[in-house]
Parts: sequence; structure tokens; C-alpha cells
Amino acid sequence: MPKETFHNLSANKKQKIFDAAVQEFSTQRFSEASINQIVKTAEIPRGSFYQYFHDKEDLFQYMFDQILKEKREIISQIKTLNPDTDVFEVCIQTVKATFAWSKLKPKYS
Repeated sequence: MPKETFHNLSANKKQKIFDAAVQEFSTQRFSEASINQIVKTAEIPRGSFYQYFHDKEDLFQYMFDQILKEKREIISQIKTLNPDTDVFEVCIQTVKATFAWSKLKPKYS
């Protein structure tokens, strides 16, 4: 997970790093993803990256957790279903919400 220095950054700078990570990890395999490309896209010095994260895996885990948190939030916002709704209807509504979210954020998929 991010180091304390990352949590002290402005929301804008954190978002810029997150977006750079999404950009890189959505177009490259993890093994081929480049910290150099991430810091270039985020417009931060490479040394700063290591002040914020231990390594590439640490950044990936942070990015993954943030995406998962957003996905859970989307799913939790599904309109409360009738208590008599069967499990299949719940599944259908969950899939619909997830699909709509995936269309809005294709790089997350």
C-alpha cells in the first residue's frame, strides 16, 4: 500500500498518479509495465515514486484496490430490490450495474 507521503499529496496529484497507473497497466502486462512510463505520464520524478510506493507491485495493488472500491460503491447503489426478489434478479441487476460501469471505465476492465 502507499507510503504515508503519498497520503499527504493533494487529491489532484494522487489522481494524476492513479490515472498514469491505469493507463500503463491497462495497456501493458504487469511484467512489461514501466515505472519510467508511469512517472513520465504522471509528471513526477522517479525518486518521488519511491517516496510514495515501495515498488511497481505496491502501486498496482493500490490501483486495484481503488478500482475495486469504486466497483463496490457502484454495486451498492443498486436500487433496493423488493425483499421477495429472487437471487437471479439480484444477479441480473448486479451484472447490469457492473456492465454500465465498465462501459464508463473501459480501462478498468
